[in-house]
Amino acid sequence: MANQLAMMGPVIGYLAPISAVAAIDGVAEPAIFALPKTEYRFPATPGAVQRSEATPYGRSLPPTAMSVWQITTRPGTTLNQQVDYWKQMNKVDAAAVPAGDGFFYTTVHRNADNPFQEVRVSTAKEPALSGKALSEYLWSNMFSKVIRFKNDDRVNGTLVAFKTEEELGLKEVTRAFSDAAGGERRYLTYLPSNYEALAAAGNGLPLVFNFHGIRGSAWWQAINTDFIAAAEKNGFIAVFPQGLNAVFSSELTENTAKVNYDVQYILELIDQLKREYKVDTTRIFASGVSAGAMFTNRLIVEYPQIFAGAAPCYSGSFSAAVYNNYRNYPQIRTDVPIPVWQCRGGTEADNTFPNGAAGQEAARRFWRVVVNGHADAASEEEAVPTRTATYGPEDRRHVKYFTGAKADYAWQVTDFVPHFWHPGGQAELMWTEMFAKYRRNADGTLSTLP
Repeated sequence: MANQLAMMGPVIGYLAPISAVAAIDGVAEPAIFALPKTEYRFPATPGAVQRSEATPYGRSLPPTAMSVWQITTRPGTTLNQQVDYWKQMNKVDAAAVPAGDGFFYTTVHRNADNPFQEVRVSTAKEPALSGKALSEYLWSNMFSKVIRFKNDDRVNGTLVAFKTEEELGLKEVTRAFSDAAGGERRYLTYLPSNYEALAAAGNGLPLVFNFHGIRGSAWWQAINTDFIAAAEKNGFIAVFPQGLNAVFSSELTENTAKVNYDVQYILELIDQLKREYKVDTTRIFASGVSAGAMFTNRLIVEYPQIFAGAAPCYSGSFSAAVYNNYRNYPQIRTDVPIPVWQCRGGTEADNTFPNGAAGQEAARRFWRVVVNGHADAASEEEAVPTRTATYGPEDRRHVKYFTGAKADYAWQVTDFVPHFWHPGGQAELMWTEMFAKYRRNADGTLSTLP
C-alpha cells in the first residue's frame, strides 16, 4: 500500500505530498504497474495561464521522483519490478553504491543532480530490526532528511533537504507587543553573515518581510522561499513573521478606519527591528504568498509610504469589489505610488488562491493603473508592457514590465507552477529587477538607485 500511494499520489487530490517511501517485504499490486504512465501536458503558449491535464486518480501513473527504501527481511522476496520502477522515476543512471551497516546489507542508486532522488535496496542482517527500533532507524536515516516542494507540476515538485531554523541560520524571537498588535508574537530573522561589516560601513541594511500563507509558518516560509539566499548574497535583513493561528488578517472595514491587529504588529515590529539592528529605513520591502500575498496587499494599501516596494507573489489579493470600490475604505491610499511585483503560477487553478481570478485581475489594474499611473486597457492581458523578459530555470518565468509612470509594475507567470512558491531564485530575481532599484524618501517620494 505504501508503494501504491507513493506511485499514485500526485493524482489523488486530497493526499498530502509524499516525500519518501519505505516498504518492507512488499511491492505494489501487479494491476498498479499495468496502469499507463501519463505525463502532464500543457498548452505551448509561453506565459499563458496553464492548467494540468493529468489523468485522474485510478487511471494512470504520473511522474514522481521519491526517496525510496525497499527492504527485505524474508528470503526470496522479489523486489525487482518495484525497484526498477523507482529507478526510472528517479532517473537513476549511476551504478549502485554500497552503503551497508550493522543492520542491513544496502546498495544505493542516486540521481546525479538531486541526491534525494534515491533508491535504497536493503537486506536485513540477523537479528533483524523491528517495531520501534526499525521505525526510528527509517526516520533518522531517510524520512527526517527530505521534504517535497510542490513547485513543478510536470514532475510532482522537487525533493529538497529538510533544515531546522538553526541550520537555516535563523534567529527565533517571541516578544510581547501591544494588545492592539495581538500581544505576544513570534518571528524569525536572518542576518547576512557579513552583517557587522555592512552595518559599520554604511547607512544600514535593507529590510525585507516575507509573509506565509494560511496554515503556514514562519519556518516554512523561510525554507520554502529563497529569501535567505538572496539576503546573504545582497546584504539585506530577511524577516519571517508568524501569523496568529497560522494566518495573517487582511481585514478591511468599509467606511471605518478600524485598526488591523496584524498591520499594527508589523508597524511595531519595524520599530523593534530598527532598535535592534542597523536598518536602512528608506529601503523596507514586503512580500508574501497566498494569504500572505493578500496580507502584503493589506499592509501596503494603508502604509505605502513606509515601503520602497512590494511583491505579493504568489497569488492572493482582495476581492474585486474592494479594488473597484476602494474609495469606500478609509485605509486604502492611492496617493503614494509604490513599485509592485505580482505573480502567479502557470498551472494554478483560479479557486486555489484568495479571491480567485477576479480579485487577481482587479489587483493588477489597481496597482498598475490606479496607484502607479500606467495606461488603462480593456483587460490586463491587453495592457501593453514597456518590455517583456523570460528568465530561468528552463525559461519558465515570463515577466511583463511597465515603466515610465509614477512607479514601476511587473506581472509574472511561471510555467508549470501550481499554487506554490516559484522555483529557484525567485527572491533574487525580484530583488535584482525591482527592490534593489528603489528608496523611499522621508517626504514619501521614490528615488531610483544607481
